[in-house]
Amino acid sequence: MTKQEIRWLVLAMLQINPGMTLLDMGCGSGSVTVEMARMTSPGQVYALEQKPEAVALTKENLKQFGLSNVSVLEGRGETLLEQLPEMDRGFIGGAGGSLEEILKQLPRKMKPKSRIVITAVTLETISLATKLLQQAPYDNVTILQTGITRYIQRSGYTMAQAENPVTIFGAELP
Repeated sequence: MTKQEIRWLVLAMLQINPGMTLLDMGCGSGSVTVEMARMTSPGQVYALEQKPEAVALTKENLKQFGLSNVSVLEGRGETLLEQLPEMDRGFIGGAGGSLEEILKQLPRKMKPKSRIVITAVTLETISLATKLLQQAPYDNVTILQTGITRYIQRSGYTMAQAENPVTIFGAELP
């Protein structure tokens, strides 16, 4: 599940408004999907995921929150993109090793003045996303790296417990 603080940053960078059409690619447990659906209502969210167990978990979370403005699609993102309508915003939380193909296809599915956000935790994904987002048609690229530390109680002491860093990319499509 995407940590709460990372969700906050992703959602802020997406700049979601009610009525928008959104994409959550690699939705996992659906934690970002749920937040997107709540923010864009009555708009539509398309949640894509290739792992059947994650699809089931996303559907259960949507049911728990009473959200009906989400279409959950099972399969690889690069093959499902063609089925989708034009979107205002896109979040890539997982690309299953197909980030390059997805970023080549995605501009054809995005409305003018749309935004995308990508999270990355490996050096390989960070390097690839940096390279790909430096190319047209992507513009106004922002790259952040998080350093989240929570304080927890252990044996009567308050100790720092750091989370692994997450790199967050934001880009616009003119």
